[in-house]
Amino acid sequence: MPGIGTVRAAALHDAGLDTVWDLLHALPRPAPPPPPLCNAGSLPAGAAVRVRAQVTAVAGGFRRRGRSLDVRLGRADGLQLRARFFNAAWLAAKLQVGQWYLWEGRLDQTARLLLQPRFQASAGEHEPPEPSGLRMRYMEVPGLSAPGYDTLMSHVLREHLARLTDPLRELSAVRYQGLVATAHRPGDRQAWQESVRALARRELRALAWRLNELLPGAGGVPGRAWRWSDDSERAGRAMLPYALSPGQEAALPSLRADLKDARPMCRLLQGEVGSGKTALAFLAFLAVAADGAQTVLLTPTAVLAEQHWLWFQERLHGSRYRCALLSGALSGGARATLLGEAAAGRIDLLIGTHAVLHPEVVLPNLGLVVIDEQHRFGVGQRLAALAQATRRQGFQPDLLLMSATPIPRTLALTIYGEMPVTILQGRPPGHAAVQTALYELESPARIDALVRDALAADGRVFVVCARKWSAPSGLSAVDVQARLEDLPELATPVALVHGDCTAAERTQAMEDFRSGRARVLVATSLIEVGLDVPQATHLIVLEAERFGLAQLHQLRGRLGRGRLPGICILCITASVDDTLARAAVRARLAMLVATSDGLAIAEADLRERGAGDLLGTLQHGAYALRIADLGRDLDLLQEAHEAVSLARSRGETCPGDLQAFIPVGALPRLVP
Repeated sequence: MPGIGTVRAAALHDAGLDTVWDLLHALPRPAPPPPPLCNAGSLPAGAAVRVRAQVTAVAGGFRRRGRSLDVRLGRADGLQLRARFFNAAWLAAKLQVGQWYLWEGRLDQTARLLLQPRFQASAGEHEPPEPSGLRMRYMEVPGLSAPGYDTLMSHVLREHLARLTDPLRELSAVRYQGLVATAHRPGDRQAWQESVRALARRELRALAWRLNELLPGAGGVPGRAWRWSDDSERAGRAMLPYALSPGQEAALPSLRADLKDARPMCRLLQGEVGSGKTALAFLAFLAVAADGAQTVLLTPTAVLAEQHWLWFQERLHGSRYRCALLSGALSGGARATLLGEAAAGRIDLLIGTHAVLHPEVVLPNLGLVVIDEQHRFGVGQRLAALAQATRRQGFQPDLLLMSATPIPRTLALTIYGEMPVTILQGRPPGHAAVQTALYELESPARIDALVRDALAADGRVFVVCARKWSAPSGLSAVDVQARLEDLPELATPVALVHGDCTAAERTQAMEDFRSGRARVLVATSLIEVGLDVPQATHLIVLEAERFGLAQLHQLRGRLGRGRLPGICILCITASVDDTLARAAVRARLAMLVATSDGLAIAEADLRERGAGDLLGTLQHGAYALRIADLGRDLDLLQEAHEAVSLARSRGETCPGDLQAFIPVGALPRLVP
């Protein structure tokens, strides 16, 4: 295109803009009303303004934030001011000394410096007329000025829009082109909203088709029906340490029906920490094992894997079923022996971390894969076990995903489409209540008193730190453990667990805390899942402002797992020294004090951090929707899933090109 050389092409590529299609579907948003025009008199400090001024000098330099560009400006009445750009030395070639520009930006407190302003050239000394219609603002592309981007888009709309057609082949070319044109150059806000919603409907329809293609069974690979007899279920219930709760009883029929169906199961079992998901997975395992097939239980951490192994070992003691633990720490002859037993079909349940996904791990008759805390697995790792087994045995194992992190309907629809979701309500009997309080920690010395008070009640204490190693605040896990170890009045060893500990060190620390040899465990968020110590009574979270709401809720789930009530203390530290910032932190964390409803907390986390931040582009296989906004267009997403489900039930296929909206590599693969 005219004006696009290698430098600009690289800048556009970095912003995800490689083609005419990309540019036409990277829609602008309505800009706020223009700030006041200040062409005479004093300028308001700290305010957003527009000012017409002439460039008198351009100079570059290095500052704390990197290379900067300072532009000296002179207003018509003689007022002198400057514009400063960070990491934008390339703008020096765009600004001409002696040229008049209209500048728009925010002044600093001296009222003489504009930071990162937008600008446009002016033909003379008089203010150009205000543009008619709604002011629109495109995404910022480093290396391309806002006027340059506007010029590029004008060229694209003029020269290339007429060749655009609807990828889903449901709208006429003229209608589709009209929607795109209005989204870029609307007459008013309502016209923009209507066109964007219409285009978002197309994008979400493509998303629904793509998700539907990825669900188990969509590829025609058969599953296997398991008998799940009343006798095996009664035997399994007798092995559990408690009778099933009403919530578990309500959730069990959906699992039973899925496993008795020959179509491959892919169900998400979602429930609060301690709601009893593992007990239901145990009954599902017994149903599969009774038919002679094997089960894999995959966990994100060695701590959680070991916890599950101990729990299942206790349940299966004296039965004919064998359970084994495979972790990265197992090596040499012990690992070879375990792999041989698994390959011979003599292990009924294999529990482990990512080590289970290694090609050397062969299970000849894999009937069920259970993934706990499944959102912690990367896209490529998620179902490698399924893919290996399907190729080897000719049928696809059933899949049960479990999550203690409540997922708002917005995210569940986006990640899973219409995958069946079972919500496990309530907690099994015998779990105590947990109270939560906010505490302002002025200095590390106050930690001593908090721990001392907790131990005085004959409890056991988790101290959770946001950082592993030494920090200026003195609140890292290593610092806090050393500090508490030096307090003779504690009269207890202080265990330490963080990501850099060896597997043996982690196991020893956990066992010391579980047995009571150490009544204090200092840890990072590594203990967020998987540690079940019913005797734990207190959880002290340092620098709580550094954690997300859902993560804090997960950590709080370490308490109340027995009959002892729990107290969770969220400490706001002196690092939040600004009064307004501290008030904002208190307001954010107050929700955890007010409620233990995990779904409400997750929805608040979604509003605060955004879907992309919660999903994470690498960890969870998220992708960027170009047009749709999940907060605004959830109704359109639901509508799209319903339409696609109906079409598939009629034997219809996608009518157009999904690749244009949702590229193949943009979504997590839920099936091999």
